[in-house]
Amino acid sequence: KAMRDDDGSQRGLLNVGMWCVGEYGDLLLTPYSYDPPTTEATEAEGGVVSEAVNFGALEPKSVVDIVEEVMNRHTCPLEVKSRALTCFVKLRERFSDKPDSEATLEKLAVLVRKHE
Repeated sequence: KAMRDDDGSQRGLLNVGMWCVGEYGDLLLTPYSYDPPTTEATEAEGGVVSEAVNFGALEPKSVVDIVEEVMNRHTCPLEVKSRALTCFVKLRERFSDKPDSEATLEKLAVLVRKHE
């Protein structure tokens, strides 16, 4: 979400986000939820009680589309575009064993060849 919604002014965020997607993009394909434990002491002391965090699973195509969209922005810095190419190569490996991902794998190959 941070990468998708960034206007290009946060170079560090884009670089780190792109690296994370390349390294851990396969984890975006599974849902994630975390419900922090609530202790009596936290509530009694008026402390902050954290809310549950839930993320839905994405399809491989959605992950690739987001990276491609960021890369194609006219405001995208060159170093982020370079990191996006590396991300495409890594995602191709990470998505290779996912069911019904043939079209996504082919798109990744096309994207890398396009920018050689």
